[in-house]
Order: sequence, then C-alpha cells, then structure tokens
Amino acid sequence: MLGKKINIINKEPFLIFGIENFLDNTFYNKLEDSFNKIKSSGLMELKTLKKSKKFTFSREMGQNFLDFIRQDETMNSFDEFIYSKEFFEFFKDNILSKIYQYQDNFFRKLKYLRKIKYDLPESPLNIFYSNVRITYSYTVMKNSSYLAPHVDSQRKFLSLLLYFPDKNYDDILCGTTFWKSDQRNITNVHQYEKDSELFKKNADKIHQSPFKKNYLCGFTRNDFSWHNVEKIKVDEKYERKAITINFMYLN
Repeated sequence: MLGKKINIINKEPFLIFGIENFLDNTFYNKLEDSFNKIKSSGLMELKTLKKSKKFTFSREMGQNFLDFIRQDETMNSFDEFIYSKEFFEFFKDNILSKIYQYQDNFFRKLKYLRKIKYDLPESPLNIFYSNVRITYSYTVMKNSSYLAPHVDSQRKFLSLLLYFPDKNYDDILCGTTFWKSDQRNITNVHQYEKDSELFKKNADKIHQSPFKKNYLCGFTRNDFSWHNVEKIKVDEKYERKAITINFMYLN
C-alpha cells in the first residue's frame, strides 16, 4: 500500500480524500469473494439477516468472528494488514500529523498535537501521548436503507471506507455524501426523516464519493464533518458492501 497517491478532495471544514486502487487488484478480488461469503458464515442468525436493513460483521462479535477470518486466508491477511505498523504509519505520516488543523476546539486541538502512539498498554504516562486504536467492520446495507446525516463520536477522528460495488448493478451513486453546515454536532446526533430534509436545505453538498471498485474514501472528524449515505434505490436484491476502518482515540 505504501506509495499510493492520496488525492485531496476537500480541506474545509474537514479533510476528505480518496485513494484509487488501494489494494493490489488480485488481493482485492479475493477479498471481495470472501466478503460475498460472509452472510453464509453462521456468524449471524438467518432470521436476523433477512429482517435487518443494515448489519455489520466485526471483532465485536467476539471469538466466532476471529475464528471465521482465521480460516479464510484472504480475510486473515487483510486483518493482519489493518493492524500492521505499515498501515498505521502510512496514515500517521500522511494524515494524522496534520489532523489538528481541522479542529476548532482549543483543548481538542492540544490533544491532537500530542505525539501519536498506537494501542499503548495502560499507563499513567499515556497522558503525554494520544493513544490510538484501529477498528474495522464489514458492513452491508440493503436496498431502501440509508444512513442519516450525522457527525461521528469525538473519539473517532479518522474514517476510511473501502467500497465493493456489485458488477450486476449500476451503484456508482451509493458512495458517502459529505455536507458543509454551520450546525455543530458534538454528540453524534443523527438527522432522521423531516430533520434530514431540513438539514439538507440549510447545508451545501461538498462531495459524494464514487462507489467504485477498490476505491478508498477517507475523511477526518470534527464537530462539522457531516456525512450520510442517501437512501439506496438500486434493486430489491441489491446489497451495498463496504469495509469501514476507524482510527479511535483511547484517551
């Protein structure tokens, strides 16, 4: 992955960027095949899978998830890649070192200026560092589902989205939409239904990331980093697949 060009799409009020051909194409295709099998893994009850409009598969599911990915060579390799020093250092050097400039809160800006460490063991000395952990999940959204406009929690400060479009459908417009709004959101409030319509009337659309093969969309978090996924209108059988990777502050 090192050496991949980061394309800066937007800088204010928060950073949005994209990386084309993020993974080796052969590896990406294998990962896509593994992703397509995850619903039949038994990690989630069939009844839940049929009823739910949105669901995720992640380490939060516990040992069953870890056992499943350990049995899949490609998923296991991807898991190791996400938690590798190479992966962390790439984004630390290219994105995280500059992230403080997108914070308008003075005390949070000071926090972001601290030296970044990766998943430190608990220690009183951690107050001198920004202790960071990476999490990721395989996410599926069914047709007619959506993600309301919102700002992520304060502990999440960098989000990466790796898309897996369905070659059988035209789903290029199923990417993430970003908004510029004067409305501050500190507590991860989602703008549902009528609130969403009012929000969009008073906000400006900055960018909608293309939902295309092997494309990584990334953005930084501040109190104005509004984003959503518009209601999916593709086909009754369609499912939007993506891997979400989050950089989280632990302190």
